[in-house]
Amino acid sequence: MIGEIPLDRMVLLFDAVVALLLLATIVYAAILNRKLSALRDSRQEMEELIGRFAEATTKAETVLADIRQSAGETGRTLQEAIDRGNVVADDLVFLVERAGSVADRLEGAVKAKPAARRTDELANGQLGAQGVVVRHRGDAASDGIAAPPPDAAGQARVEATPKQSAFMKSLRGMR
Repeated sequence: MIGEIPLDRMVLLFDAVVALLLLATIVYAAILNRKLSALRDSRQEMEELIGRFAEATTKAETVLADIRQSAGETGRTLQEAIDRGNVVADDLVFLVERAGSVADRLEGAVKAKPAARRTDELANGQLGAQGVVVRHRGDAASDGIAAPPPDAAGQARVEATPKQSAFMKSLRGMR
């Protein structure tokens, strides 16, 4: 006898405590087994999910590469259009400058002519609608307007500068 409790009861009490602990362990093991079974079942689904995710990632990388390539091509096309626009802008600046100088020369020539001569030319049908004398090629020198030297065909020839486009060169060739 230990203390006031007889020894058989003490052994029985310890056996009951151990049985309760074993019962709790069995319950805990059963719960853990169910959770592990669910995890094993989920593992298959998780592998499928990871496979689909990897496939989607690969497709996204391919699409991004295509987008980068398209953006590069679009950038090059846009730069070419800008370059062509700059050439046309240079041509327009040249034409505006040239038109301004021609207008100044014509204005000077019109102011320099005596009014009587213009009246005679109007009577002869040589004066145009704006009071500008209509002449054939080669007559500009007689009005005091400097004309470019003619080429072999008798057409006025203008030298092209390196900045001018093929368009401007062809326009000059049509004169």
